[in-house]
Amino acid sequence: PAMTSSRLVFLLLIGLCLVNAQFGINTNDEVKKLVQEMGITGSGETVSSNSLLIDSILKKGTDDEGQKASIISEQDATDIAALIEQARKDPDTQVLIQKMKIEQKETLKGIKSSMSEQQIVQDLKQALDELKMLETLFKDKQRAFVAMEQEGMIDKRRLPEYKKNPDLLEADTRKSLFFTFITLAVAGEFL
Repeated sequence: PAMTSSRLVFLLLIGLCLVNAQFGINTNDEVKKLVQEMGITGSGETVSSNSLLIDSILKKGTDDEGQKASIISEQDATDIAALIEQARKDPDTQVLIQKMKIEQKETLKGIKSSMSEQQIVQDLKQALDELKMLETLFKDKQRAFVAMEQEGMIDKRRLPEYKKNPDLLEADTRKSLFFTFITLAVAGEFL
């Protein structure tokens, strides 16, 4: 089956991050805490929002005729905005973003030129949804390892390490998804 450019970029980012992602949020617990602090429960409930950011996300998540894309709801935009706001408040993530804007300038330009604003917003939603789903996926860590291995989502060089320590797989996956989210948010000019 054909792979969309956005899905390819997403998979490339995940692959790169699982190998050697190091950025502002360094532990699985810190990423979990960040998602909890932003008020996202997985059921669409949020604690707070930033209306200008939400409006910007909704605007960029529309088609050329200005119709709302079916994939992005106001609640999705609120959830995305909440994580972006938390990232803005985290000093280590801000350092990551500044480094990214300088050191990965061409990569960010490539993402922005290969994806529409709507695709970026849809992929932000996908990354956030996947972050939320990690709780369920990793309830049975060995089963999660097997499923990810079967899908080819684990770098073969790290298979023995992750098989022995599925907590590390969970932490690296969580960091990778967060990094993907941040990268897309920067490329979409939300950060």
